[in-house]
Amino acid sequence: MAHSRPARPHRPGRAEPTLHPLPPRWTLALLPVVAAGLLLVGAAVGPSSSTETRYCAMAREMVESGDLVVPRFNGAPLLEKPPFEYWATSTAFRLFGVSDVVARLPHLLAGALVVLLVGLVVRRLSPSGGPWRGRLAALALATMPSFLVQTYAIAPDAFLLVTTTLAGWALLEADRCTERVPRRWPLLLWGACGLSMLVKGPLALVLVGGAAAATALVRRSARILRPFASPLGVVLFAAIAVPWYLVLDARLPGALDALVRRRLFGGMGSAADFHAHGPWTVWAPFVGAFPWLAMVPAAILALRRDRRFRDGPGLPLVCLALAAPVLFSFAAARLASYTSPAYPFVAVLVGLGVPAPEEDPASRAVRWSRGELARATIGYAVVALALAVVVTVVGVVATPAVVAAWAAAAACAAVVLVPGPRALFARPVPRAALAVVLLLGGAGAVAAARPERVGSARGIHEAYVAARRPGEPVAAWMNYNGDWGLLPWYERGEVVFFGYPSPPMIVAPEAHRPDLFRPEEALEPWLRSPGRKFLMVRRRDRERLVRDGVPVEIVAAVHEYELLATPASAERR
Repeated sequence: MAHSRPARPHRPGRAEPTLHPLPPRWTLALLPVVAAGLLLVGAAVGPSSSTETRYCAMAREMVESGDLVVPRFNGAPLLEKPPFEYWATSTAFRLFGVSDVVARLPHLLAGALVVLLVGLVVRRLSPSGGPWRGRLAALALATMPSFLVQTYAIAPDAFLLVTTTLAGWALLEADRCTERVPRRWPLLLWGACGLSMLVKGPLALVLVGGAAAATALVRRSARILRPFASPLGVVLFAAIAVPWYLVLDARLPGALDALVRRRLFGGMGSAADFHAHGPWTVWAPFVGAFPWLAMVPAAILALRRDRRFRDGPGLPLVCLALAAPVLFSFAAARLASYTSPAYPFVAVLVGLGVPAPEEDPASRAVRWSRGELARATIGYAVVALALAVVVTVVGVVATPAVVAAWAAAAACAAVVLVPGPRALFARPVPRAALAVVLLLGGAGAVAAARPERVGSARGIHEAYVAARRPGEPVAAWMNYNGDWGLLPWYERGEVVFFGYPSPPMIVAPEAHRPDLFRPEEALEPWLRSPGRKFLMVRRRDRERLVRDGVPVEIVAAVHEYELLATPASAERR
């Protein structure tokens, strides 16, 4: 016979003061809406950075060459990263065709898998209330702006999130085993770390192993380290990770030593890739974990009260969330994306620690959960309003984008004010998720209206296609890290590069394709030779050509890039 809890007395004029733990069904509909919105923005903007275009171009070349061992850029080997990123994107290209939108599908699917994993982890680790806690954690992660940006990006980090989340889950499951650890958890941990070796090197093993070691030190117990001592797990790790590296070294002798020493491990002590930003670079992205990050103090407080922090999942979760920013605070190369492995564990911490609905409404943890999340939601409404004001005053986008920005700001304000601020503080979870989606919708409309403002160089190629005549060549003079992928991806073919900075790379491309990778001193003779030619440069490099007396004219300018042409084009017209 089912027993029902007696209803609490309701005071007229006062909102129910307990935190609403279970997102209403309509909030779950936000998840496919968010995914569709990301695809729409991606279609309008295209690959929005030189990193994205480089990965797209290399995946396209993998499809064309059929070579799954040696990743290539512009016809030459480029061993910047292990191959999983190119495998995933090239598979999508084979199935659905080569396009800007298809390139994002594998990364969004990886993000969806992480969301499902987070919900599953919380449901399994929760002593009570597993279903609603799992849904809360999944909703929190799926509406965390920093996580959404990372899964939107065409980069290996989305797949790294899958491996670190799987390995972290295995660690937590093994940690709560009081007796012998079931074999499946060490195998899952080592298997995920082996897959990570094909995604971004040993990073998952370092992050999860570091979090486990820190937990063991605080507890003064090595119990959490048990899954690392599995011989069968180590064999599985080697079986997944080692074959590609061995085959690569057989194809390109010496590549294995260079790749492991200079790229996979060398990035910690070298900023050769021009990523020498300050430590704030890996801590500032936590702002993008709001509004849900505001619930973390209350979650930790509740876990401590229930004695599930130091000897339960709370402490290892905190260590897992802090592992990436702490590690890269001591690295020479830092990017904002390096923080991304933290976000799933922040969501798990929120899902596990948020006070249950039967909690005393006057408890400190409940008040923190309700109040801090509501205040963070108000902050999102303020940011939405600020975005609308900036877009209007600066006038950088067309009228439809301005209207969309103001609509998002008005909707965020309605989330806070209707039916009243007190209701927001009483039931903040669904309103927080909706506020995030509304703000991201406005920002996405602005980005789609001015893609060059977010790094897209599609306009450069469109101008080139409109201005060129059959047989007229195009080249790039991009003597700066990262710009190399822009033109080959949009051109969908091979492009001549002058002054390609190959020394930081593993394999010098000019040794493989000297027809496409030429020395910088060959640029001016190429420009002065008969026939009309196009050249993509940065603005400062065009100024250098002008100072040297090289006759060029600007065909198009997008963001920080310019498309130049020799003046013969004007004479022919």
